[in-house]
Formats: sequence, structure tokens, C-alpha cells
Amino acid sequence: MKRGLMVNIIVAVVIAIIAIIGVVSILVASYAAIVGTSHVSSAYFLGYKPIIVVTGSMEPAIKVNSLSIVKKCSMDDVNVGDIIMYKSSSDIMVTHRVISITEVEGEKAVITKGDANKYQDIMPVDKNMLEAKVVYTANYMVPIISEIMPEPGIINMMALVRDVAIVIVITAVIGVIIATIGEVLVHIYWLYTGENKYDAILQEYYKNIQLNLEAYNRIIQDVHKDEYKFYLIDKIKVAIWRAKLIDNFDDIKKSTKKIQKRALKYHEVYNKALVRGAIRQQKIVEKLKNKRRVLSNILENEERIKEDLSEAVKIDELCKDIFNKQLNVDNTDSNDLYTAK
Repeated sequence: MKRGLMVNIIVAVVIAIIAIIGVVSILVASYAAIVGTSHVSSAYFLGYKPIIVVTGSMEPAIKVNSLSIVKKCSMDDVNVGDIIMYKSSSDIMVTHRVISITEVEGEKAVITKGDANKYQDIMPVDKNMLEAKVVYTANYMVPIISEIMPEPGIINMMALVRDVAIVIVITAVIGVIIATIGEVLVHIYWLYTGENKYDAILQEYYKNIQLNLEAYNRIIQDVHKDEYKFYLIDKIKVAIWRAKLIDNFDDIKKSTKKIQKRALKYHEVYNKALVRGAIRQQKIVEKLKNKRRVLSNILENEERIKEDLSEAVKIDELCKDIFNKQLNVDNTDSNDLYTAK
């Protein structure tokens, strides 16, 4: 039971994290749509601020209507290759990449250029123009931001509410799926490890049934017992708690129906599993028998091979004897022929 509780806690934490990330992302995008596309140089939180680039000068690194996070910085923090946000001479926030370092009146300045632009920016950016440096860009937010912000700085509230609702619904569905999978995995673990947790669960269920029966008996004893003597306020209190009890009875009724339905399904699945297990066991036994038969045939063949080898050895010995005898006969005839000469 403790393991199941831990699984539920982990699932709840994961669901909460997913929901928070989703909702916060949408809210940050909405905030950026208001302050990130304006000329406001403040509105930083701990030195960071979300912005939305509404032009294609930094494609493909920063797509139109993507969400970027910028960090307040000084000129000493800027290097070649960084993407910075600076205030142009027309008081418009520009987000371009640093392509080189230069000096203006003896102080450090930078030359910038949009990745998609053919030419570099006309004016160098000095410390008075520098606003912040881009530290993160979420191009995957383009579809959501395009719905929330049809025009720079304008929020489509219907789209915002809808997207937040979609995130919450999807998170809830994911939560149910994860919780179900978690419970199934716990029970699979119990089956494979042989941990007998079901007896304790059934005992707890039985105790709850007994407690409900005791509560039912107390209620039966109290119903209609001198109720005509009650004050009005007491009658109202009794009626309220009686209504709550009836509501609980309805919950028990629904739970009972659900338990009966699931118990029947469980019984059906369990019996099928028993039959399939018996068939599987029978197949294993048949395989073992086949293996034994094969092994027995192999042993018989080995015995036959040994016998054939023994016969071959005997034949070889016999051939050798015949050959030696024939060789002796030939030698004798040769000696006789030599003597005669």
C-alpha cells in the first residue's frame, strides 16, 4: 500500500509540473505580447523579461511571433555572435546579432545585423542604446502566440482562455492515464515478485463493509424515534445530516455497482488466465516430452554408432590377420623358389 501511495504522489507531482509549465508558458507569452512588443524598457523580473519579435529579420534563429527571454546586461557582457536587444534612434526595440566589436568615442560598441538581412545596421550600438541580451528562444511557441496575439500588443482573450483550458484538459487526461498505468505497474510488480498484498486489501475492504453495517444499524435505530418532540432547529439539523447520509448512500450504491461490474470482469479475466496458463503448462510439458524423445533417440543412435564402430574394428582386425597370413605365404613361396634355383 505504501508503494501505491508513493506512485500516486509521484503521479500528482508530474501532473502538477506539466500543468504549471503549460499554463505558465501561455501566461508568459501573453505577458510578452503586452510588454515585450512595446517600447517599455522596464518590466524586468530578476533581470529577465519575455519578448516577442514581430519581424523576420532574425529568421531562422528567431522566428516571427516566437517567445524569447532576454537578460539585462552591460556592454562588457556582449560578445560577437550574441543576440542583443537595443533601442534604435526611433525609440524602437531591435533584436539583432552582434557581428563585430568597435569603439564609439573611445568606448566599446558593437555592430549588429539581422540574420535574414542583407546589410548590417547603420549605427553602432553603444552602452546607452544597449538594453538586454537574448538567453533563450522558444520557436515552438509560434502557433500559440500567433493565436493569442493576432497583432503586436493585442491579446485575443478568447484564444487565451481556450488555450489555458486545453492545457488543463490535456493535463487531466494525461494524469488519468499516468495514474492508471502506475496502478497497473504496481500490481504487475506484485504478481511477478509474489508479494501477497491482496489479502490485506480484501481484509480492509471487509472491515469497511462491517463498519458500514454498524452505521446502518445505528441509523435504523434512530429513525422515527420521537421526532415529533424535536425543536424546529433540531429538525433542520437532523434533515441536513440525513440528506448527507443519503448522499453517501448514493455513493456507496454507485461504488457497489462499479465493484460488482469490475469483480465480474476480473473473474472472467482471471479464469481466462487460468485456462491460458494451463494450456501453456501443457505445451511446456509437451516440449519437455519431445526433448526427452529427441535425447533418447540421440542416445540410441550413439549406441548404434558405438556398435558399428566395434564391428568396424573387428573387421579391421580380421583384414589385418588375413593380410599378414597372405604376406607369410608369399614370403614362403619366394624362399622355396630361391632354393630351387
